[in-house]
Amino acid sequence: MRRGFTLPWVILTVGILATLAAVVSPELATIHDRNRMAAVAARMHRIALGVNAFNSSVGNYPGRVSQLSSAITTSDHNSCNLAMTPTNVSNWTSTGPFIDLWSDRSGVWTEIGRVADSIPGRASPGHTDPVYVDIAGVGSADAAMFDAYVDGATGDTVTVGTVVNDTTTVRYRLLSSASVGNNHC
Repeated sequence: MRRGFTLPWVILTVGILATLAAVVSPELATIHDRNRMAAVAARMHRIALGVNAFNSSVGNYPGRVSQLSSAITTSDHNSCNLAMTPTNVSNWTSTGPFIDLWSDRSGVWTEIGRVADSIPGRASPGHTDPVYVDIAGVGSADAAMFDAYVDGATGDTVTVGTVVNDTTTVRYRLLSSASVGNNHC
């Protein structure tokens, strides 16, 4: 008599394994997507902390994300598109950099897209417009998932632009109007 498994037992075992894989795969994909959204949210939070520290030390909000990690000059502009002063430059030199990730003028890459280096312009001093960054070229599914992860799709912190060809721009609010001082750009 030969030892081994009969064909029905092999088919049954393969069927059970295939069923388990079908049940577990979507859950693993969901966990992976949640981890991606958490990583993007953590990076955006680090940028927000850097923008706040930049303002506290330099006296203005940066006009570019790269100003958080690269020294500024008087030819750089703040978030109101006004030139940085020699005092701003001196303050940056003594207290910067303000973020622990490197950013150049091409932006910061995240798991869902590239954060644009330029911070959208704000009104002149005396206004409390929020401080935003844009993440361009985000797939519509990733944008919706990020919005739901960050603020439950309320549009409070994350705003999703118009979807064109299944991609969109996500606007992430770094600082709210309430936390922006009246006298800072």
